[in-house]
Amino acid sequence: MSMSIDWAPIAAMAAITVLAALGIFGIFALGVHAQTTAEEKARNGQPSGTARLAGYGCFAVAAVLVAYGLLLFVS
Repeated sequence: MSMSIDWAPIAAMAAITVLAALGIFGIFALGVHAQTTAEEKARNGQPSGTARLAGYGCFAVAAVLVAYGLLLFVS
């Protein structure tokens, strides 16, 4: 009895996983950048509300994506 493995779906899943991880990392990094920009603007006396809000938004999106991935993994 011979067993064969269909490698195409495994490779597709690996590629999707890497792309999703890079996307989540990029969104989180964008949030860190926005928060740093907001901090610099606040130190210089400039309005920083939009940058701070954008940073928190990026963190929220990254957290939701991670939670969704965990939900898919567990269920």
